[in-house]
Formats: sequence, C-alpha cells, structure tokens
Amino acid sequence: MNKKLLIPFVIAFFSFSAAFAQEVWFEEDFSSDTWQSAFSDKLLDTSQNPLPGLPGPGENRGFPTGEEFNGFKFDGALVQVSVAESSLPCVDNPNDYHTYAFRLRSSGTSYIEFPTQENAGTIYIHTRCGNATNTGSFYLDKKNSLDAWENLQSFTVQPSNDLKDNDGNIVLDEVISYSFNISEPVTLRISRNNRFVSIYKIRLEKYTENSISSTFADNVNAYVSNKTAYISGGYTDLDLTLTDLSGRNIFQAKVNGNQVNLPENLQKGVYVLQLSGTDGKLTKKIIIE
Repeated sequence: MNKKLLIPFVIAFFSFSAAFAQEVWFEEDFSSDTWQSAFSDKLLDTSQNPLPGLPGPGENRGFPTGEEFNGFKFDGALVQVSVAESSLPCVDNPNDYHTYAFRLRSSGTSYIEFPTQENAGTIYIHTRCGNATNTGSFYLDKKNSLDAWENLQSFTVQPSNDLKDNDGNIVLDEVISYSFNISEPVTLRISRNNRFVSIYKIRLEKYTENSISSTFADNVNAYVSNKTAYISGGYTDLDLTLTDLSGRNIFQAKVNGNQVNLPENLQKGVYVLQLSGTDGKLTKKIIIE
C-alpha cells in the first residue's frame, strides 16, 4: 500500500486538480446543501441535542455514537468555522471556502465510517488541526475479515497557524491523501488520535487495473514546523538536502525516521528541500518564518 501526505505547510501547496481524471466512489463536502440538509434533519431532534439545529460560527453540535447520515456513520461533532476562518480559502482552490466540518474529538471514540465500496484507489482528505501551535493527528482504518478495525496509517496534521500556500498566503485547510489500491470490497474509516481535527471534504477514487501508477514523488512528502522537517510516506534511508535559491548547499542529513531537525541558526526565507532515495526524488520549495 502506498501513502502520501500533501500539505500546504509553511512549506508547499499541492494542486489537487490533476487527480480529478479518476473515477470516484464519492466526493463529500460537508458544507454542501445536501449535507447541511442531512445534518439539520438529525440535529433538530431535541431529544438528542440540547441545542437543536445547525451550529453557529465557532459552535459545534455533537452526534450520538454511530449516527448515520447518507450512508456514512459518525461519532463526533458538526462544527461551523469561526468568523475569522470563514474568510480563509481552501488550499487547492482560492475561490472555494468551507463553512462546516465534521470534527473528530480529542479523546474517547470519534470517527467517520464510510459505506463499503467494491474497491478503493486514492483518498483525499481536507483537514485542519484544532490546535494553533501544536501538531495533531488522525488514523485511517480498514475493517478486516474478523470485522475488527485495523490501522493502516497515522497522519500528522500541522498546527493551524502554519497553514499557508506556496506564496505564503494563509489558508483554511491542508490536503492529506493515501493510495490504497485495493481491488476487493473494503470498509474504511477516519478515526481520532490526540487532538480535535476538522474534516471538511473527503474524496475516494475508484481503483482500476489501469490506474496511473504512483511514483515516489506522489507518495512521499514533508512539511516544516519550528525548524523541524516532518517526513511522511513510509520510506527509509532517504537523503535530505536543503539549498538556497541560488543553489548553495545549506544543510544535508540522512532520514531514517519521520523527522529531521534543521539548523537552529537557519535564517528566515525561501529554500529548496530535496528528498532522494533509491525509489526517486522529491523537490519542494519551503518558507522558513
């Protein structure tokens, strides 16, 4: 299985549109009229919700465990973005804005379970950490043959204060993706880990034998926070190189885990980060603030 983490970070902007040539099982935007109607029908039930109706700016409404909407099962809360967040665009489309999100709790159980699909290609998740200065995380799980949940991958979500596009503009969300390439029926879910995490939009593509093969650059990624480079993708024995825009070598290191500390005296500015290994090479522009 392949995994990729695509992040706007202090670091980079991922163009999401190239993936749209693929056929999809679903593409769910929790700000859409369809989802607002589905949520409203359930949240108006005062026996389940002391504050009935859709939440106002910055508010949330909790769901009973396993509540089902449009074939999806939820355990968590519906949240409306704050007034300040409502003016922030999506990372992959400067003309698109989110209003509502499903929020994973920071403790206990919390998840979004998807309807069973015939197969699974690549999933894309628009998300935001509820903490401004610390990273969050969530899991991607698969139901196994014993009807138990099996963790496939843990994803790090960057601090919300670090959400910027490649030009340094503040954005609302980041996009995380993972390639399953599973050809048999599968039931999947997103589940909580350690902090509040908002999920704005989910897209699951179909898997076919003719699907475009994933490459190293598709499946590995990195972001920088507080002069630490966080590496994702599950690759080992990578070389990290940091250069300035003139091509001058600033820093080199071996990557044998999922993070590398950059020099403390690294000056603010724009740099080029390169990850290379036996499977390929990834080059990204980053901004150190």
